[in-house]
Amino acid sequence: MLTPLAQKTIFAPPPLQKSSNQDGGNLSITGILNTTNQHRVKADLTTLTNNTVLNQAAANKVDDMFTQQYFEHVSPQNKGPANVVEEVKYEYLSVGENLALGNYADDADLVRAWMDSPGHRANILGSKFTEIGISAKQGMFEGKQTWLAVQTFALPASACPAPNTTLRSTFDIQQTALNKLQADLDAKKVSFDHRPEELKNLTDEIKTLAKQGNTKIKQGNEEIKIGNEYVATGASEEAQQHWDTGKQLQKEGNQLIKQAQQKESNLEIQRTALQNTQDLYNVTVNQFNELNNKQSETATQINQQIKNFNNCLKTD
Repeated sequence: MLTPLAQKTIFAPPPLQKSSNQDGGNLSITGILNTTNQHRVKADLTTLTNNTVLNQAAANKVDDMFTQQYFEHVSPQNKGPANVVEEVKYEYLSVGENLALGNYADDADLVRAWMDSPGHRANILGSKFTEIGISAKQGMFEGKQTWLAVQTFALPASACPAPNTTLRSTFDIQQTALNKLQADLDAKKVSFDHRPEELKNLTDEIKTLAKQGNTKIKQGNEEIKIGNEYVATGASEEAQQHWDTGKQLQKEGNQLIKQAQQKESNLEIQRTALQNTQDLYNVTVNQFNELNNKQSETATQINQQIKNFNNCLKTD
């Protein structure tokens, strides 16, 4: 059995809105990035690399929120953080999105507000993330001049060794072959499962016929012998009766012996057929066992790759 493959993950804490009506200061990508990485360094984490493609994703998100006047992770068209990243052709394994609306004093004030929120802090200090995209723009939102800021965190697809697709295809092909072999084994087993009992019954029937035949022949011989004795005494009519009875018994006995011989011939044919079926069954069993062992080795390799992938993608 294969280990389940971890799925792509999305982390999107509730958007952060500053209630103050103050004008605030300017926000910048560089300032937000540097302040964010300072917090990560304090937490003994690696710094995030600014990715221009993710910057574009973040900028698209800001523009869309201003254009459609909404402040949510999911747009009115039901597009969430994953869609925003996918639209700029960024291949990811994990994505996080922090949103902020309001006039913050500066970059440090904005990042501090995110750090004071457990969900946003988890994204900023997420050890799973290695890259970040940032956008901060000023515009009109619900009739007021304000700033919208977006942080798009990501773990790129290239960061974790994906399980080998060719190996998985091999596994699927082998599993199909195993299922076919198993069905073949089941069919063969049904075909000869009750045959030994049938052959035993046929053998017993042959023995019975042969015994009955020999008994009648013996009885016929006795009748002929008696007839011969009557001839010696001159009682020819009585002798003929015993001879006729003896010949009839011998005839019936020989017919029974012939039936036994015919059934014996059929028995040998059935024994040969059964042996051939059993031989084919054993060949199929060997094929199944060899392929099953190979499949187990393939599954072990895939599971190790999946384990490595899942460990790489493991969340905090």
